[in-house]
Amino acid sequence: MKVLISGGLGFQGLPLVKFLLDEKIFVNNINIDTPANREKALSINNKNLESFWVENEINAKSLMNPIQDCSHFIHFANGIRLDDSQRKKDIPNELLKKNLQNYSFEQLLNITQDEEIINDFEKEQGIIKVLMNSSLKRILFISSASVYGACSSNPIKESDSLIPEKYYGLMKVILEKLYTSSFNDDPDRLTLIRPFNLYGPLQEPNKSGAFLVKTIDNALQKKNIVINGDGAQLRDPLYIDDLTRCYYEILQSKLTPGIINVGSGIPISINRIVELVKRHTKSNSEIIHPKPSDIQSSNYADITLLKKMEFKPSVTVEQGIKKIISHWNK
Repeated sequence: MKVLISGGLGFQGLPLVKFLLDEKIFVNNINIDTPANREKALSINNKNLESFWVENEINAKSLMNPIQDCSHFIHFANGIRLDDSQRKKDIPNELLKKNLQNYSFEQLLNITQDEEIINDFEKEQGIIKVLMNSSLKRILFISSASVYGACSSNPIKESDSLIPEKYYGLMKVILEKLYTSSFNDDPDRLTLIRPFNLYGPLQEPNKSGAFLVKTIDNALQKKNIVINGDGAQLRDPLYIDDLTRCYYEILQSKLTPGIINVGSGIPISINRIVELVKRHTKSNSEIIHPKPSDIQSSNYADITLLKKMEFKPSVTVEQGIKKIISHWNK
């Protein structure tokens, strides 16, 4: 097996690259050339790794060389890179609170009418052409559980409603539609992966979606802990080590599901997360509730398909919190 990874120096990608190399798997790693990425790359020294660098973005042309002789592709650096202002955009009224399950890629893109985003999708279509014409056996497209949004089913199955509550989730839905329609004649090559609430010590606390890590950071710095809403919302945290093992199991599996949820399948409330963080940081931080939650629903994963691949999470939320605190205190 030889695996090509786009964005293999990010929060999800870097631990996976190291894990695969430890398993004696050949890895081609393609990333945007920045000082921060170069520094991360120095932490990996392995003869089975080949690094590729691009100036501004990973596109069709930049994949032509790295993809040679690879059997599998994991696409972290896919599609839409939204800055903070774009993430705060409103979902078009025509799509708000709608189940997008039966919309096509073309329909959603036409309704969105965002020229900058349309350009990004055109670039992604170029990447897809390269993938389709390659000899890759499997393509793992990393999406997000944000596509489910206001879906009220719990645990959430892969076939459940797609009702994104944020612009980022809408973009992921459109990307999924693009990939599934492109591989409609060869569906066994493509798996869409929807990770739920990921966390780990190398996650940036101020990044969107990093609630658990941000809470630990605030507690250690004796800052207020912010809970939007009443904190009763349920989440599905998955520690980075379990995520890495999960990706490996999916790569190895003979099963080829078109879509697969990645989570622990064990719900926990935001209030309980904060309680555990305060206990293990010995923090007296005040808990404040400045506004209603921007994501009202409780979401946690049905991981029936993962279990068929012999995957079982091994790190509880409490253990994960303790691991992060220990790592940061080194």
